[in-house]
Amino acid sequence: MASKRKKIEKQLKKIHPAILITIAIIVAICIIIYFVCEPVRVAVNRFFNSLSSPTVTVPENEAKGDNELRMHFLDVGQGDSIFIEFPDETVMLIDSSTAKESGNGDYIVKYIKDLGYTTIDYLMATHSDEDHVGNMLDVLEAFEIELAYIPQTKVDLINTKVYRNFVTALENEEGCEIKNIKVFDAITSTDVNTTFYFSCLWPTQSFYDEINNKSSLTSQNKNDVSPIMLLEYQDKRAVFTGDANDTVEEQIVSNFNNGAYNSGFNYGINLSDVDILKAGHHGSSGSSCMNFLKLLSPEYTIISC
Repeated sequence: MASKRKKIEKQLKKIHPAILITIAIIVAICIIIYFVCEPVRVAVNRFFNSLSSPTVTVPENEAKGDNELRMHFLDVGQGDSIFIEFPDETVMLIDSSTAKESGNGDYIVKYIKDLGYTTIDYLMATHSDEDHVGNMLDVLEAFEIELAYIPQTKVDLINTKVYRNFVTALENEEGCEIKNIKVFDAITSTDVNTTFYFSCLWPTQSFYDEINNKSSLTSQNKNDVSPIMLLEYQDKRAVFTGDANDTVEEQIVSNFNNGAYNSGFNYGINLSDVDILKAGHHGSSGSSCMNFLKLLSPEYTIISC
């Protein structure tokens, strides 16, 4: 045994120092690339997660009925991901949660594919936070995207690498139209039998201008570009808030009470007694102010956390 150990030691001594230095440099470069390059890090993490994680399972859903509207609030932990099946057979994905929750990307993709979809008509990124856009690259890879809505915030003001990588990939997505969503924009159905309204109540162009004139953005600035959306179909209403803070909510209440939305849409906007509220900022104390809750008076509130 001793002689065998001595042979191994002699063989190790024969390794040229230059080879060891080269190996150390290669390892160092790989580590630097892993931490600096977001797509590489995501790909590596996904690979090792696939080795250690069980097969992704999603709940079974019945097939969508004719003229039915369905909202799926996906169970993604601390993040947002909402899939909507509109009555005119178009679909929308709002946000894609965080990549830090293992398996979320695979879960979202499988969930939508199990519903029978290979194309997403509307993709919306509410704002740049990682827990809202963390798996957008997975979504772009798995589905054809017809129209994508992103904030009008200047990308060079955003220090979230995952968001910047998403925007770059989106710009390279063939056949995908990109729009900045703002107040008075709306998605509607042209079929009288399936008429729904998905209306944007915030942000305003003046707010975008204010944000884009800053040299840097605070966390609240980034959150407050989140669109406030009202979805109405057959006298049922739902409100979506992203991570908008209470200052935005107060502005929505003031705008509604002052009739600011009356002339902006060719249909009535009713925010009282809504059926569903997606609570702002994962139920944070900085959102869901009392005036906003009193106006909406939701029957159900969804908190994604």
